[in-house]
Amino acid sequence: MTRIPCAIQQKQRFIQLTSIRPTMTPLRRRKNIFIDQDRMDRVRVLLQADTETETIDRALAIAEDYSAFEAEVMDGLASLRGRGGIVDHFPSGRASR
Repeated sequence: MTRIPCAIQQKQRFIQLTSIRPTMTPLRRRKNIFIDQDRMDRVRVLLQADTETETIDRALAIAEDYSAFEAEVMDGLASLRGRGGIVDHFPSGRASR
């Protein structure tokens, strides 16, 4: 299957690079949604999408990629727990004001 590059740009600087990678034939259904048109237009420009459907598909792919990345990071941090050598500069208990 093909990989479609997808980049988010902010002020001509890439801030995230991901890829839309279809893993299986998608089950597509028609959806009617109410959505902020200004936001849709901004995201469509950021993702350089041709259509609103493509905009939503790319945004959802980025959300999936982010979720997978976050899970990997959390698993990595969990495997480091208890090994020592890491200083907690942000203790969980906050001082009262």
